[in-house]
Amino acid sequence: PYLLYTDDDTLIPAQGIAHQISMMKSLPGYGAISLLFDRQCKLHHIKNETLYYTEPEINGGIVDVDLMGSASMMVRREVYSSCNLDPEYVVGLGDYDFCMQLKKAGWKLGILQSADGIVINKGGGPAEYKEARYNRNLINNSIERFKEKWSLDLFSEKAIPLKPLFKKLSNISNDN
Repeated sequence: PYLLYTDDDTLIPAQGIAHQISMMKSLPGYGAISLLFDRQCKLHHIKNETLYYTEPEINGGIVDVDLMGSASMMVRREVYSSCNLDPEYVVGLGDYDFCMQLKKAGWKLGILQSADGIVINKGGGPAEYKEARYNRNLINNSIERFKEKWSLDLFSEKAIPLKPLFKKLSNISNDN
């Protein structure tokens, strides 16, 4: 009933995957749950068309987010059937687009804040990502595509770091 999106350069602990499955079974309103990522342990929230980052708390719980990467994203099969991974995006922005589709369809997104499920990035990455990192044109085209599709310009100013106020931010998409 679930699909696991991952990158070719990540190590995902088996106990983290088992924990994701358990959470997906017990939280039917979540379309996708991801694990913490070792190099970018930041949680993404959108409020008033601004991207905010907060620090995670390793407490074994789930925190709602608006955007997340797919290095360890477990998705319900029915979610995958109703949303679309757009290959025209540079790696990373495609993840954001997919998350926006899930949120629009009414699904929640969550990050599992568990020490036994931290994803380790080995370095590397797919060739198209390496090419895109150095090709400003590809990146700019993806940003413009995202802005046009979602009427959101999350990339124009530096993202704003917040203190971990998860309870206040957990339903941030409903505040707009």
